[in-house]
This record gives sequence, C-alpha cells and structure tokens, in this order.
Amino acid sequence: MEIMAGRTGKIIFLVIVFLVVAIAQAAAQSPLADEGFSRIGAGLGFSITAFREETDLPLNRYCNALTFIIDADIERGKFLHSFTVGFFSGKAAVIMSDPSDVYYDYFQKEYAFSRLYAEYANGFRLWGNQAFPGYLGGALRGDFYFYSLDQTVYNGYTAVVSLGLYAAQKWVMNTKSQLILSVRFPVFGYASRPHYFGFVYNMGFSEDAIISLHNYWAVFGELKYHHQFNSLFSLNAGLDFDFSHIDFPRPRKDILLRLTAGAAFTL
Repeated sequence: MEIMAGRTGKIIFLVIVFLVVAIAQAAAQSPLADEGFSRIGAGLGFSITAFREETDLPLNRYCNALTFIIDADIERGKFLHSFTVGFFSGKAAVIMSDPSDVYYDYFQKEYAFSRLYAEYANGFRLWGNQAFPGYLGGALRGDFYFYSLDQTVYNGYTAVVSLGLYAAQKWVMNTKSQLILSVRFPVFGYASRPHYFGFVYNMGFSEDAIISLHNYWAVFGELKYHHQFNSLFSLNAGLDFDFSHIDFPRPRKDILLRLTAGAAFTL
C-alpha cells in the first residue's frame, strides 16, 4: 500500500505540472488582439459524498473529505476554455454482518476511498450578450476511483475517460463580480473496472468496455462566484454537484456535493 500511495502521489504531481504547463501555453498562444482574460487559481473544498459499489457488497458508503483543486478559465473571442483537476481521500465506516456467525453478529469495517479527476472543457458563445453570455461545446474528462477495505484486505478501482457535452451560462454582474453556471454530460468513453476483489491486492481481471448512455450516465454541475479585487487577484466560492452510475460488471453509483473556496490570479 505504501508503494501504491507513493506512485499515486507521483501521478497526481505529474498531472498538476502538466495542467499548469498546458494552461500557460494556451494563454501564451492566444491572440492578444482578442478581448478576454486568463485566470488560474487553486482552492480547497469540502466534499460530502456517498457511493454504492456492488463488486463486493451492495452497501452504501459515506465519505466526507477535504478536496484540493486547481482550475483555470481562459476566454478568447467567443471561446471559453476551462481546466480543472482535483483530488481527495478519506475514510468511510460501514456496518457489516458475518454470515458464518449463527447470530449474524454485526461489526464495523473501514473503507479508504480516494478520487482523482481532471477535465478540459471548451465552449463557444452561442447566445446572450456581453453581460449574460451562454456557451455550448464539449468536455474531455477523466475520473479515477480507488477504494480499499481495512487498507490491506480488499481493494478495487474504477477508471473512466469520457467525452461529453458542455454548457455554461455566465452572468457579469459588474466589473468586479460574475457568476458562472456550468453543466457537463458524458456521452461516450472508455472505462476499466475489476470483476471482483482479491486479498491484499486486486487479483481479479479488469473488464474494459466502451461506455455510452446504455451502461454509463452522469451529470457534473458547478456554480461559481468570482470577485475581482484588482487586475491581478480574485477570490471565488463555488458549489459542485456530481452524480454518476456505471452498470458493468456490477453496478456502481456515486453522488457528491462540494463547497469550495479559493484564490486566482489573472494573467
């Protein structure tokens, strides 16, 4: 587990570095003649989440944890680019029964649950005016869920990469304040999940599958408020909502509500 945790940390670090470099390059290559902005920031969120993974047992698990987030918005002309990467890890206790006990004695087990997600979305302004523009486009998203029972006994994962629809509505209240509502719907992608759990490490073969609306559907929503203090610095607060359902090889459902706060710099 320590080796796996070390590798996970390196992967997260590389993803963050890649994201920052990609944002900087996108901002540098954008034509200066176009009106717009480039904002990159970081923040913390508190995620209230529940999941039901039926690979082992059809039980609900609940996990509340701090989330570290890096995000950015780049607007050039009629295009709005959005980058997000986040990670959180926590523990969830569940009540289980021992069927070998004639009295079905109940006991408590602890799940460790981690999630890494990254997304790039690009929307084209199709409606509204300068104060109330609306955007429609697409999003490329990756989600990785890892969970283990008692740290060393059982473990499993779900990895999903998807393409989907992206829509955003911005409300520019004044020169300092704006509100952005965005929604993403994955439509097509690829996923990998295990058939069953193994002892110590997952010894089951993973099942890889093309995903579409018949075996995977989800909605990811975000409402974010930005307040610009000066030409370089702003604060933001947000509310995120996620729901996803995957059907193979056995069902998994995830639901999440997250409050976020952070700071950003305008480039």
